[in-house]
Amino acid sequence: MKIAPARRQPRLAAVKASLPEKQEENLEKDIYLARWSNLLAAMAILAATITMIVLIYPLIFDGPIVLATDHGAKVWNTKLFDIPVFERFTVLILLYLPSFAWLYVVLQVFRLARNYRDGQVFGEINARCFVRIGAALALIGGFETINVPFVAYFLYWRGICPWLADVSWLHLIQPNMFMAGLFFFILGKIMRRASALEENDRLMI
Repeated sequence: MKIAPARRQPRLAAVKASLPEKQEENLEKDIYLARWSNLLAAMAILAATITMIVLIYPLIFDGPIVLATDHGAKVWNTKLFDIPVFERFTVLILLYLPSFAWLYVVLQVFRLARNYRDGQVFGEINARCFVRIGAALALIGGFETINVPFVAYFLYWRGICPWLADVSWLHLIQPNMFMAGLFFFILGKIMRRASALEENDRLMI
């Protein structure tokens, strides 16, 4: 088991020695990019694992849902599994929407890492990944802005919460997430445009 790593380095050195200087430099850059791509893929897997644990945890270990009320300093709370089944799953879906969108972001990052590792640095595929990341990040900002008020109104409407909870919209709006989503979305569009121009130049030649 320890012989393979020992043989890999001489083989790589022999390949480098047989290449011109410019190609050797490009090979070094490709190896460097592949290492970072592997790290990015590992981080994506770790992020997905942690997110799944956070999603599953309330389903296994019963936790309270706490809402501040508009009746002075009174606070209403209830156990998650004390809520009827329909309301319970509706609340979970509303609260989990940002995490679902984040898992989609992680999936696109993993695809980018895989493409970078395979030497696909630019191109239409990566551009689409950036566009999808941007759209998902913007959705996260939207979900995190509206999910808490929706849960508050839903529980009050279903007669579970005795009063309508206070909602501070100023603390719920997520401009940073919207900005990040817009940045990745525009970056993806720029990459798609550059890829199309490169393809047109190739066809003209």
